[in-house]
Amino acid sequence: MTGKPQAMYSNSLFGRTVFRCTLCGGLIIEDGSRLGPRTMIHTANHIIDNVDAGIDGQGWIKKPVHIERDVGVTMGVIILPGVRIGKGSLIGAGSVVTKDIPPYSIAVGNPCKVIKSRK
Repeated sequence: MTGKPQAMYSNSLFGRTVFRCTLCGGLIIEDGSRLGPRTMIHTANHIIDNVDAGIDGQGWIKKPVHIERDVGVTMGVIILPGVRIGKGSLIGAGSVVTKDIPPYSIAVGNPCKVIKSRK
């Protein structure tokens, strides 16, 4: 994704407590996915390479997040920039997703790791 920030989602359910999201890197949530309360999705992160400059003045690294079809993201999950969560996966409560999750996985923890396949 390039250009304007974008968010694309349809036929998905979001938890009653609205999730927090930074969209400047792009977000796709495919049909049938569910996001639990207090889910946080980040599509950008601070650049921190120059130790002589303040963090706010260094800009952002923008990477899209893609949540495929029929994914379950439970309560309090944090999804970091550039992550793709595969179709039919389930992410356990309180997990911090730092890397891609393959389709039909059950993944938990900080950092989030696959513990079982649903197939």
